[in-house]
Amino acid sequence: MQYQSKPTHPTHYPRLERPRSVYTRLGISRSYLYRKISEGTFPKPIKSGSLSYWLSTEVDRMIVAIARQATTEELIVLSCELMNER
Repeated sequence: MQYQSKPTHPTHYPRLERPRSVYTRLGISRSYLYRKISEGTFPKPIKSGSLSYWLSTEVDRMIVAIARQATTEELIVLSCELMNER
């Protein structure tokens, strides 16, 4: 029997998600997504030139918060935390 050590690096890396993927996963319109960003209740996208992306892990955490009916204040705090962790 061979000994297998645990990997020293994460086995799951976040994906970059484009806006269409994000608003489709959330079940909202594009304009509503950007309204939530301007209100501070959803993290701003990562910009690369003219393209916008979100980390899949950020979207996952926002979905969990929305599903547990987080307050507006809680969503703002979470959005700020997510952007600061980048």
